[in-house]
Amino acid sequence: MQHWEPLCPGGLSFVCDGSLFRPGTDSFLLGSFPRLKPGLRVCDLGSGTGLLGLLLLQRQRELSVTGVELLPEAVRLAEQAAARNGLTDRLIFRQGDLRDIRGLLPAGGFDLVVCNPPYYPAGSGRLPETEALRAARSETGCTLEDVCAAAAWLLRWGGSFCLVHKPERLA
Repeated sequence: MQHWEPLCPGGLSFVCDGSLFRPGTDSFLLGSFPRLKPGLRVCDLGSGTGLLGLLLLQRQRELSVTGVELLPEAVRLAEQAAARNGLTDRLIFRQGDLRDIRGLLPAGGFDLVVCNPPYYPAGSGRLPETEALRAARSETGCTLEDVCAAAAWLLRWGGSFCLVHKPERLA
């Protein structure tokens, strides 16, 4: 079931769809973490329905954010969110697999890459019923190494990569 929520009173709106991705605290924390300045080119890997890009644009409207998302239905909702908020010139989405990033986006084209990746290794714990929720929770579609390799391809020299993850998995 879809519904729209404001990020803050009078602010941008995002779409919630429980069958795809549920907004979590981690997305909001990651959205407030990076240093932002006008003109930054940002890529959101695994962008889902576009919440993280909207959070960044809520903080700094003069960004260019490109989301990369595997699921076509999530990209469709993300594009609706960009249109609803009047951000289609600054918030765009590419449907595709981040493991094939070289065919989707140019090398060194971004100042900042952000990602809220799956936290759990494939095969650990009970998996959610839907493919979308499984991919968001568990490394069934991509690994942390895949995410880091995509970020390395996308970032310009001196660029920044910000992600949220379980500390025990980062060692």
